[in-house]
Formats: sequence, C-alpha cells, structure tokens
Amino acid sequence: MFERDILTPTDVLRAAATHTKIRVAGRVMSRNGSDVILSDALSRLNAQLPRVQSIESGFLVVFDGTW
Repeated sequence: MFERDILTPTDVLRAAATHTKIRVAGRVMSRNGSDVILSDALSRLNAQLPRVQSIESGFLVVFDGTW
C-alpha cells in the first residue's frame, strides 16, 4: 500500500542518521502553528508542517517528510 515503511518516532530517532525521505506515524502531543510534537510510547519527535493543517492534540497522524 505504501512505497515506504511507516516508522514510529522511536524508529526515526534510532535509524535515520542521514537526510532521507521518511514516513512517520504517531500521536500529536502538541501543536503551535506549523510546529508539531509527534510521539509514541517511548519518544517524541518535532516536526514542521509546510502549511497549517487542521490537526489537534491527540490526533493519530502519518507524515511524509525529510529527516
């Protein structure tokens, strides 16, 4: 279904050592404009959205981007 594996924030922090395109899924912990904190049970990941999306804290999301 997806061309890339879906990673969790923990997977990204362990594996992504170089700039690469990733797909990450997790729960939105907080949001301030285009800045989002995405989390799983073990870690948190900061993300910047290219434009404001209608997402709120608590939403489960999947983002494509570059790490």
